[in-house]
Amino acid sequence: MTRMNAVRLTLAMLAAMVVMVGCQAGETAKSSTAPAATPSAAKTAQQVPATPTTMEKVRVGQVFSSGAMGPFWVTKDEGIFRKYGLDVETVNINGLPAAVAALNSAQADAFLTSPGVTTLRAAAKDMDLVLVHTFSNSLAYKLIARPEIKTVQDLKGKKLAGAKVGDAEYYLTRNALAKLGVNPDDLEFRTVGLQPERLPALVQGMVDVSMFTPPTDLIAKKQGMIQLADMGDLGIPYVGNSVYVRKSLAKEKPQVVENMVKALTEGMYVFRTNKEVATRAIKAYMKIDDQEVLEYTWNAVVSRLETTPLPSAQGLREVIAISSFEDPTLKDLPVEKVADTSFVKKIEASGFIDDLYKGRK
Repeated sequence: MTRMNAVRLTLAMLAAMVVMVGCQAGETAKSSTAPAATPSAAKTAQQVPATPTTMEKVRVGQVFSSGAMGPFWVTKDEGIFRKYGLDVETVNINGLPAAVAALNSAQADAFLTSPGVTTLRAAAKDMDLVLVHTFSNSLAYKLIARPEIKTVQDLKGKKLAGAKVGDAEYYLTRNALAKLGVNPDDLEFRTVGLQPERLPALVQGMVDVSMFTPPTDLIAKKQGMIQLADMGDLGIPYVGNSVYVRKSLAKEKPQVVENMVKALTEGMYVFRTNKEVATRAIKAYMKIDDQEVLEYTWNAVVSRLETTPLPSAQGLREVIAISSFEDPTLKDLPVEKVADTSFVKKIEASGFIDDLYKGRK
């Protein structure tokens, strides 16, 4: 494949999707327009009862679009929210500061993102948001390099592409390189942008290495790039895509939040066990037609998906530590101010999750 054809392929494929960076470092992720979501006629793993007579309206902000959003899309499109009495409206929100403001002003009831500097600052200021549900507690990033770089030891003096110095992804990358035995200061950092900008820069040889998440890592490898490492295998504690709700909603209407957590947990089960339903949702929302990319994205999400959607306390502490490089005032932020695990613990204690996976619900 010529360099020009590789660039054209890159642009054509990336024009159809917004990559997965939002699920890992949601500080810079962009929103995208999702298709109208209507419950599918396809049979899911759960038998959906008659719709409750009273439905609670819930507005959920979508800050980014990636495969990590798949379980949420399935929960909505397969009618699982409605099964639990929730009429969920998805609203696109441009960036995390706007999402935090929307919750704090009650213009939205929830949004999905990874914890990071913006949400941690909001928690530190006692703003009206709290994390209640987590889809994944591990990193999905892959370290992808040009083909002439054979091992991580070959990275010394090479150009590393990222979004910007000082963001969460920047510190995650430095941490990962150190765990791989590479001094991050031995690389030249280049500010290139998000993954859609970084991939053509890598293919064209403007940079030598960068971090990518599914499905962009697969697209890169299809164009001759190589994978040096999977960050998920390094044992770095983290908290990925999670659900934030208004603290006031959790206090005033706890049953609504509990039903959200139940619905999303069931949606995770359906996403995990029904590949056809899951890949259909990814295809619709991310505008991907390549079946190999669809299945790869599904497998990548499922491999990191939790069964019990509790955020890792160790992962939250790691996120706080990383974020404190950008904002030192966050260093001593207690985990309890960031997350409320009571809703997940309640449904776990009730046997709800066990019943799901035993096929009894």
